[in-house]
Amino acid sequence: MLESKRDTLFSTIESATYLGVTTGRIRQMLVGERFPNAVKIGRDWLIPVSDLNAVKNRKTGRPPKESR
Repeated sequence: MLESKRDTLFSTIESATYLGVTTGRIRQMLVGERFPNAVKIGRDWLIPVSDLNAVKNRKTGRPPKESR
């Protein structure tokens, strides 16, 4: 499930601070399954830092047009 047994887990508030987004955006990403290894414990979500890094390091913007 987690990439390593010692992968750091962040709460939604910590995740939002880490990514520079709002907690609402983190919840949207959880619903959209952007964090495949996130774990829900009671009402709280714990998100592995490896999932956050995958989102943080992704390319942004529209892909370039293919030349014809």
